[in-house]
Amino acid sequence: MLPEQQMSSKVNTKNDEIASNSDPQHYHGGNKEIILTHQAVAEMKDKMGEVSATATAVIGSVSTQLQPDVLMALPKKMSLKRTLHSKRQELQSDSGSISYSPPKVATFSIPDEFQHMILCDCGSADDKMITIGKNELLDGLARAKLWLADGTFKFVP
Repeated sequence: MLPEQQMSSKVNTKNDEIASNSDPQHYHGGNKEIILTHQAVAEMKDKMGEVSATATAVIGSVSTQLQPDVLMALPKKMSLKRTLHSKRQELQSDSGSISYSPPKVATFSIPDEFQHMILCDCGSADDKMITIGKNELLDGLARAKLWLADGTFKFVP
């Protein structure tokens, strides 16, 4: 269709039947899968407001409830992730930020079978930090010329 062309069509119905159609060449039924897809994406956007929800987790939780024909109509995963990340940023900017504090536990004890893994247990009950690892592994890191790391560090001491 050329940009200067405009399509105009009007369909009148009566008792769920087509009474008149001003352009019989331009008649098509609605696409139920597209509507359900829009609803699914809206549900995913709503779930992005949850504190610990990741885009992948939200896509997975909503997708498990969808029929195969609706799954086929969803946008590509990377496009959907971008949309959900944008929604998360929008939610964060609207509220200042989504903050999360781990629950405070008055007492915490490490079972005896894991005591050998504690490299550092420092701080008071309100500001405690525990480092878990193994000295042999730290020695290997110290000898390495190159470290490769991957991770998301949302909460650090």
